Amino acid sequence: MKEEWRPCAGFEGFYEVSNTGQVRSIAVYSYKYKRVIKRKSPKLKVQETNREGYKRVTLSIYGVQYHCAVHRLVAEAFIPNPDNLPEVNHKDENRANNSADNLEWCDRLYNSHYGTCRQKISLSVSRKVE
Repeated sequence: MKEEWRPCAGFEGFYEVSNTGQVRSIAVYSYKYKRVIKRKSPKLKVQETNREGYKRVTLSIYGVQYHCAVHRLVAEAFIPNPDNLPEVNHKDENRANNSADNLEWCDRLYNSHYGTCRQKISLSVSRKVE
């Protein structure tokens, strides 16, 4: 799959996201010069994994920091959402795989019943009871 870059929704002109799940900075705001400066070469953002296993990045505009889920940035940039569905599902159930072809828009009910989710919950409950 060829890597394609698109602007991050809400962060246009500052950050781009790829269909493989990478995020890069293309510009920064300079307090010294009081203007936005384009980078000579884009810089990849470091991704962290939160407690639930989702990849996150910290994006900053004019000194305000935003913690964004990478899968949501990818979905907003690459996957049409004509029904305005609120959640993003990982088709292979791997929260670290943020490739555009692995994501789909869905509602809460579909997301909570997808794949082996119910089996995993019942196993964790039975282990706590024992």
